[in-house]
Amino acid sequence: MTISGRETRGRHPPIAGQAPFTGRRAECEALDGRLAEAAAGYPRLVLLAGDAGIGKSRLLREWRASNLAEARGASGRAFEGISIPYLPIIEMVNSLLAESPGCLDLIE
Repeated sequence: MTISGRETRGRHPPIAGQAPFTGRRAECEALDGRLAEAAAGYPRLVLLAGDAGIGKSRLLREWRASNLAEARGASGRAFEGISIPYLPIIEMVNSLLAESPGCLDLIE
């Protein structure tokens, strides 16, 4: 599979019935840059924001699939018209715990 003209390192085939993932080269390169900085010892936080339906979740899903060995991440969502305090943060913590159940053991 390729993402933005580059071969992915991931092991995930395209999802049946889903359009090819194209046109996100700049975004993938920006994410690659933040990952390289983090790997060099400079922790990074990346926030994806934008209107509903523009492909934020798909971008993150495709990019993370191609960087499984190197990238660790969490995701959370906010919904228009629904006011639940800290919902994106709660979802991010839950996704981290689901991905790495022992991660709380690292906190002193």
